[in-house]
Amino acid sequence: MASDSWALAVDQQEAAVTSISNLQIKDERVKPDTNGVIKTNATAEKTDEEEKEDKAAQSLLNKLIRSNLVDNTNQVEVLQRDPKSPLYSVKSFEELRLKPQLLQGVYAMGFNRPSKIQENALPMMLAEP
Repeated sequence: MASDSWALAVDQQEAAVTSISNLQIKDERVKPDTNGVIKTNATAEKTDEEEKEDKAAQSLLNKLIRSNLVDNTNQVEVLQRDPKSPLYSVKSFEELRLKPQLLQGVYAMGFNRPSKIQENALPMMLAEP
């Protein structure tokens, strides 16, 4: 019985392989536009009005994403003060003995203190060999 089911499974698999080998994929050579977007039949026939709507929707989506990213900075500061958080650090960037140019850049980007990972990784990555 067990050999019958195994043989049946082999026959089914071989039948599937022969049916799949007969399939062919149509290869269309379509050049992307200036933005790198490949136009298919569905996207090639958009009117100017539809394109304006798409751009407006994309712009609104980008604004929402940016505003949410900017508003979340306060939560990081709270997590950095929590000793149980992986972002917690007892050191400051000055204690890591970074070059003055790096310190200025770090503070200009809005960072206040390093995370535990940065505390360990930055000195190793920036060390002179």
